[in-house]
Amino acid sequence: MRIAINAIFLQNNPMEGYGHYTAEVLRRMVTSHPEDEFLLLYDRAWETPFITA
Repeated sequence: MRIAINAIFLQNNPMEGYGHYTAEVLRRMVTSHPEDEFLLLYDRAWETPFITA
């Protein structure tokens, strides 16, 4: 399955409440469902600390 996620809250400088929540939910979803493809939608240049695979 392909799952698109709004990743606008994943900002490295500084990451606040929604960002921490989004990062943790994504981490758990990806770990729990490695057979699925996750597409992170972002409206600016991607910050490399969030690229993990």
